[in-house]
Amino acid sequence: MENLKSFHHRRLLLQPAAGSFTAEGQVSRWSNEDLDPVPKHLKKWEWYHVGGFWIAEGFSASQIQTASASVALGLNPGIALIAYLIGNYSINFPVISRASFGLRGSYLPIIIRAVVAPIWYGIQAYLGSLAVQAIIEAIWPSFAAWHAKTLPADADITAASLLSFSIFWLASLPFLLLSMPALRWIFLVKIILMPIFGICLFTWAVTASHGFGPLLRIPNKIENGMSLGYAFCYAITTAISASSTFAINIPDLTRYARNPRTATIAQAVCLPVCMTLIYFLGVVMAASSQVIYGQIQWNPLVIVLMWENRAAKFFVGLLFAFAMIGTNVAGNSVPFANDTMALFPKYMNLRRGQFLCAILGFAICPWKIEASAQSFLAFLNGYSAPFLGPVAGVLLSDFFLVRRSSGLNVYQLYKPTGLYWYTAGINVRAVAAFTIGMVPQLPGLAYEINPMIKGVSRNYVDFTSLGWLEGLLFSAFAYYILYTVFPFPTRTEEEDKAAWAIVGHEERTPLSSSTPSQDGVEKSIPPV
Repeated sequence: MENLKSFHHRRLLLQPAAGSFTAEGQVSRWSNEDLDPVPKHLKKWEWYHVGGFWIAEGFSASQIQTASASVALGLNPGIALIAYLIGNYSINFPVISRASFGLRGSYLPIIIRAVVAPIWYGIQAYLGSLAVQAIIEAIWPSFAAWHAKTLPADADITAASLLSFSIFWLASLPFLLLSMPALRWIFLVKIILMPIFGICLFTWAVTASHGFGPLLRIPNKIENGMSLGYAFCYAITTAISASSTFAINIPDLTRYARNPRTATIAQAVCLPVCMTLIYFLGVVMAASSQVIYGQIQWNPLVIVLMWENRAAKFFVGLLFAFAMIGTNVAGNSVPFANDTMALFPKYMNLRRGQFLCAILGFAICPWKIEASAQSFLAFLNGYSAPFLGPVAGVLLSDFFLVRRSSGLNVYQLYKPTGLYWYTAGINVRAVAAFTIGMVPQLPGLAYEINPMIKGVSRNYVDFTSLGWLEGLLFSAFAYYILYTVFPFPTRTEEEDKAAWAIVGHEERTPLSSSTPSQDGVEKSIPPV
């Protein structure tokens, strides 16, 4: 028993460094060294590193196939491209969840994000495994038929693909050991290589299909019962859903930026431009596969595996594999690690969380999700609409409407019983607003999971085709209305005193959130 306690204390329990932000008091319950505010000497990300994140993440197989999947479902390539152009003007998450939901209430959005991160890690790893398979087939063409009938058809994966997945998964592990400042060099390399790579793929697709004419003449052929208009809305939501995952994750990276203002401008420009260009590539590649091979292939790596040019297959596979590793480390394992640190700060740090994400990403069998275009889009829309959309609505409403973009008190974000404690650590307004945005989307989620379900009409399914935006708007307005009816302080008393001193009103009663009394004098409102 004594040995077990010693192992727990020495190996499992994280020991904060002396003098650190979390070394003393109740704050240690809510943070650890990796969750502390980033010290200045570690803020090494420049604006081009942050902008490069979106360039690097955009040029990945998962983003390409997001657009390709809509073509596979029956949308004309031109209409699909317009839908993705509209969908890419989504907004990043500028605040952390404790300010809106409370220190304990923040567990809700944290768990919601933590659930999806290992799934995305697995999907990216599976796509990376196809790149590995392309590399191996380029060297040994017979690998394509290696133990072809060993696994049953309903496994949705071959023995060669499973081996390739294992190789890619193992090759990714050393990259999880990189520190956050070191990750910026991966993005610099991807900034140089990936745009050139994308241009090469685009040139091949257009040339092999004899120009744009045959691509744009492909008719709309939607076979799942959805009208053209709602399929168009569905594609918009898919674009937002795919980018929203990265948008939620970006604060985990921008906290290392040397200049937050220039970093914000960089991602505001790079997100819509880069994502739209990569979706353009995805649409063109999917449409060209129908012209060249007679059927739409929505996964770009499946197209690469069909190539006969072994040199091209090798180098394209190598570049895709590198792209998938960088995307997985920064876009999936790091956010998941931050979530697990927030849930279990005494036991989980950045490195432990990243390795746990990798293990879960293997365990979910991501090739099942990749089995068809319909299931892939169902996953994106089905999860993002009822959960991520309402979370985004609450966070954006809190920062822009309630706090008027006035900023947050960093110390109070780690302080129990402080400004963001609300009621027993939970802002009930945020939870209620999230529920209001989530509930109307649940029937659509049920239909996505099981189209044969009874009680969900076709009209309601069409209504939820813009579920991400609907969830965001419902929750955002609900949160602001609840704040108006049940206001709460948005600044500490000390901050109010300082603010009034600046404008020359030192003797006036400092206010956090106020309301006029019957005699017309504003009075302070205590926390709710």
